[in-house]
Amino acid sequence: MLSVGRAGCVKKSKINFIISIKFQSKSMNRNLYLTLCLLLTGLTAFGQNRTISGTVKDAETNEALPGVSVFVQEDPSTGTITDLDGQYSLAVPESSTTLVFKFVGYEDQYVAIAGQNKIDVSLELTSLNLDAVVISASRRQEKILDAPASISLITTKQINNTVAISPTDNLKGVPGVDIINTGLVQTNVVTRGFNNIFSGALLTMVDNRYAAVPSLRVNVNMFIPTDNSDLERIEVLRGPASALYGPNCANGVLHMITKSPLDQDDRFQTTVSLGGGFRQYISDTIAIANPIDPITGLVDTAYSPLFDDDAFGDRAMYSAAIRHSGKINDKLGYKILGTYFAGNDWLYDDPFEPNYIYKGYQTSEGRVTTDTVPTLNTRNNDINKMGVDLRLDYRPDNISEWILAGGITQNDGIEMTGIGAGQAIDWRYYYGQIRYRRDRLFTQVFLNGSDAGQTYLFRTGDQIIDKSKQLAAQVQYSSDHMNNDLTLIYGIDFIETMPQTESTINGQYENDDNITEVGAYIQGKYMINSKLELLAALRGDYHNFVDQPFVSPRAAVVYKPSTRQTFRLTYNRAFSAPSSNNLNLDILQLADLGDLGAFGQSLFGLDYIPGIGVRATGNRGGFTYSYDNNGFAQFLSPYASFIGDASNTYYSISGNDQLNNITWDMATVLLFQGFAEATGLPLAQVQLLFGPLLPDDISSVSNVMRLLNLTTEEFDLIDPNNIQDFGGILNSATNTFELGWKGSLMDDKVFATVDVYQTTIQDFVGPLTNITPNVFLDPESLTSGIYAEMFAAWEDPSNAVAVSLLTGALDENGDGDAFPEWVATVVGAGAGVPMGTVVPTELDQPAIYVTYVNLGDVTVYGADLGATIYVNDDFRVSLGYSWIDKDSIALEGAQLGYVALNAPANKASLKLSYDIKKIDLNVGATFRWQASYPANSGAYVGTVESINDLDLTLNYAPHYMDRTVFSLLVSNVYNREQQYFVGAPVMGRSLFFKATRTF
Repeated sequence: MLSVGRAGCVKKSKINFIISIKFQSKSMNRNLYLTLCLLLTGLTAFGQNRTISGTVKDAETNEALPGVSVFVQEDPSTGTITDLDGQYSLAVPESSTTLVFKFVGYEDQYVAIAGQNKIDVSLELTSLNLDAVVISASRRQEKILDAPASISLITTKQINNTVAISPTDNLKGVPGVDIINTGLVQTNVVTRGFNNIFSGALLTMVDNRYAAVPSLRVNVNMFIPTDNSDLERIEVLRGPASALYGPNCANGVLHMITKSPLDQDDRFQTTVSLGGGFRQYISDTIAIANPIDPITGLVDTAYSPLFDDDAFGDRAMYSAAIRHSGKINDKLGYKILGTYFAGNDWLYDDPFEPNYIYKGYQTSEGRVTTDTVPTLNTRNNDINKMGVDLRLDYRPDNISEWILAGGITQNDGIEMTGIGAGQAIDWRYYYGQIRYRRDRLFTQVFLNGSDAGQTYLFRTGDQIIDKSKQLAAQVQYSSDHMNNDLTLIYGIDFIETMPQTESTINGQYENDDNITEVGAYIQGKYMINSKLELLAALRGDYHNFVDQPFVSPRAAVVYKPSTRQTFRLTYNRAFSAPSSNNLNLDILQLADLGDLGAFGQSLFGLDYIPGIGVRATGNRGGFTYSYDNNGFAQFLSPYASFIGDASNTYYSISGNDQLNNITWDMATVLLFQGFAEATGLPLAQVQLLFGPLLPDDISSVSNVMRLLNLTTEEFDLIDPNNIQDFGGILNSATNTFELGWKGSLMDDKVFATVDVYQTTIQDFVGPLTNITPNVFLDPESLTSGIYAEMFAAWEDPSNAVAVSLLTGALDENGDGDAFPEWVATVVGAGAGVPMGTVVPTELDQPAIYVTYVNLGDVTVYGADLGATIYVNDDFRVSLGYSWIDKDSIALEGAQLGYVALNAPANKASLKLSYDIKKIDLNVGATFRWQASYPANSGAYVGTVESINDLDLTLNYAPHYMDRTVFSLLVSNVYNREQQYFVGAPVMGRSLFFKATRTF
């Protein structure tokens, strides 16, 4: 009753107060009492409530915004919405301190009440919206809607809601982005296919600086000394971008932009995060590609299954980061970032990694062995990363800025390369950068460096010494002309790559391997009217190892029928220049294939190992084979010296009587050795018992050529007529025509992009490709050549004991006749030993050589679709779908006859983000699906099965703990054990928890 009385009194308080003054001549005591009562009651009521009103407008257009939610931060139930004129009026408790303004498509705004009765607000469009500003499409600031390219933006809010172990975790679900997970933190990322192991195809930058390892030109994302707490935004540019960015951006641009200390509100700010988690136990044996002994064709007797770590602590991971920044004054600021990560990687057992290795390193004179005894070749699956990043910003005035930055990381872990996996030990990556901007002038100089520490390859034991550096300088300026209708951007780039590998990577090329690249560009954008603009750009580049300069044009027509949508038609020509690996690689991959050389040494009593190694080499001037009079490529044999020929003697594929018999001797002794191991009998006794069953001379048998598949270690039959010479490595040109649309629908509640493109790559450079087939005994010719003599020996009564033993061991069908099985076994052994290698004349060893070659032209068609749906202020749904018309392309000269995109033809994603304000919780979910595809990347060939992932994130930011967030990431929620690439570990569920506090 009292509250009702007060309410009624409050409504009439002003009138009653006037009446009491007007009739003061009447009973003063009564009037004074009534007046005081009314005044006190009114003051009490007004002490409890305050009415605040105002108008909400768009910050850019100044238009009124109807439907904006206005509420009290302390009590969201006290609120209202703006009317059609953008006006509101809200009675709030006197104790309220902050009003919150929320509207779909706009940034939330928090305004301190501070005794105000009228509060007008201008809301900024959210950066998820198509009016967000990006810089990567044109190397200048422009709205994402106006950018003449296919581009995605990952905003600060999205980054904050992502629990990222590595920077690329922020890219999950972005349309057109292909991510190969090769470990707990290791990834290979490109856009629109053509991915590879140890890839650098995607131009990755941090604050305008190239982030790839200098001479290797590989993107190792754990080497980037940054953290989500330091990232302002990430821009992903799909499609070629050479016209402005120069070489090596034919597959797009990934640009990470960090926060400036001068842009923060607080004078000093410190953010600390601590995280921990674990990966799920893999229940099955650790899958390997093929545990097959290449000699016997059976499961390797030395192979023992590998099981996952039982102990929880052996599968744990930890992280820590601290970022401190400060503004000394409004012109000078600094930032210090420290990061740490440790964990135990997913396990993998590679059949091509020997049980024991002799560690050593390559030199221009050959391999130097540092081990006196063999070392057990086991993988250390522990990951350790420590990083420090420093930055100093100085803004002397509103149009000028100096930025000095530097950082270093040290990393331990396992990284897959094109020639097998490597154990990274104390690998350091560092950089230094100076940037200067004044108005429209931008200049920078940066130095990237690498020191591989004690890193070595598992397959050979070779140490990788990489102390390479890369120096780059850039100058860019822009200007307006023709009443600001024409905008020109022009600039110069300089890149000097300085490999320093002490011959462990570049071998014979060590003293002649510096790469110099210089480029210049100009781009013009002409506004025909408010709806139509034309864009054209031209760039020229020089590369000291490529004869001709390369020209990269760009053209675009952009049509904007309204302020909320844009159509564009673009053409881009980009190029990928030969890398240091393409030109200078010279490294041993396998010392002695199948240990055949060491076996032959003991068999024939040679003073050298007649082995066939596997070497990776660069391609400068091309490769030419030696051909016989019939036009067939000739081969070198490791047994040349044994038969009295020079080691560089070339042999034809036919008429090799002596080599046939040497190969036959090797094969039969290997076969008998297998029998001896199986029966426990001495080798000499086995030879005496079974030797009479085999012929001594097979000189008339013909030969075939087979190409080694470095993943399955199987030799695939090839046609000798298809062998052809290879030219020197050239720039690979990417030509792309693209039609795109960006726009908003349903009153800005849906933002969508559609891109359709055709891409043709000229002079495509594949991954490391085997260019040296091997020569074997032809199994059909061998069968016909030895069948009669073997049958006669089988029927000879003097061999009855041997026949009886073989029948008991080989008669699989139980018909009492093991002779067919015996012939098949002998032919399999005889046709499984290589007698030589088809080696180009530029190379002088009978080894298998893998290298980089231009394979020809390939064309693909594709589309990328993306949409973000703002269901309401708190719930957002993002959809993505990408399609490419093929996942592999038949191409003559390519390894196994085809080029793999190493990416799926179809993939889709769904991302959900829901802010539950009442409990201070953000819930996110990301589902990704991709189709199966063929993989063909250097040493890794096979099939990647269809993959689907569901990741869940929770971010809890309690209002009673200022600027504190507790986060949880569950990757692969349903624990689907899957392999993301051939040769990569099988991975399941992982959980990671992180607490972040900003002071």
